[in-house]
Parts: sequence; structure tokens; C-alpha cells
Amino acid sequence: MAEAEPAVVLCQAVVRDLWSDHVLFEPAAPGTVAGIIDFHAAGSDTPATDLARLLGSWRGLGTDSLVERWREPLARYEQLRPLSTEERSLIDWLHASAVICGLDNWFRWLVEESRQFSDANRVAERVDWLLGDLPAAVAWLAGCSGRGGGRV
Repeated sequence: MAEAEPAVVLCQAVVRDLWSDHVLFEPAAPGTVAGIIDFHAAGSDTPATDLARLLGSWRGLGTDSLVERWREPLARYEQLRPLSTEERSLIDWLHASAVICGLDNWFRWLVEESRQFSDANRVAERVDWLLGDLPAAVAWLAGCSGRGGGRV
């Protein structure tokens, strides 16, 4: 991760915590977004941040890229706001790095800071999910470092 030289992308207003639990769908039309909740992390960043978080929350990194796995949702998104090549290249990198940084946060909160959370089962599920994605995230990032001198 430290070797990466992220591509230069335009920034705009984004949610920055956009994941499956924060997107509400219309019951009568399951493919239609009815609302987005929890804007506390909103700020200026690249849309790749929101897309990496959302697509990763649907099914993690796995062995193929999020961009490849979720072609249809990305194509629908791009009908409204096309992505640059650089933005698309960041999606998988952001997801893989978020797995590692997410685990770092959870272990710091739980072990070092002894934080208490209202739903311990949800915390355990989240940590288990991140641990399950860790091997693929590390492998994906290791593969990146061999391409273009760490360029993302």
C-alpha cells in the first residue's frame, strides 16, 4: 500500500460510508434506490470511494475484481456519472486497502481502547467478514505492487 502512487482524480461530494446497510431499496421495485442514510462521513473525495465501499459490502473482493463482478451496477451508475479510467482503477485498490485498515480500526477499538458497542454480534460479524476478505485483499495488493512500480 505504501508503494502505491494513486492516480490523480477529481473530487466531489460523496457519502464516504456508502455500504449495503445504508442503501434502501424500493420494496415494489427492488432495483430502485428509495434512499440513502447515515451521511455523517460525507465529504469531498472521489466517487471511487463510495463505489468501492458499496460494491465490496455486497460480496467482498474474492478472486476477481469488483469492477468485473459488478459490471451492471457500475454501468447503471455511469449512465448518470461516467467514471474516468483512473477512478475505475481505484475501486479495487480502495476496497482491498479498506479491508486492512478496517481490521486495524476494529482491533484498535476493541483491544487497545476497550470500546463497548451496543451489538457485539454485529461487531463480530463485521470483523469475521473482514478477516475472510483479508487473504484476497493482501494478494490483490501484492499483485498491484508488481504492476507499474506501485501505480494504482
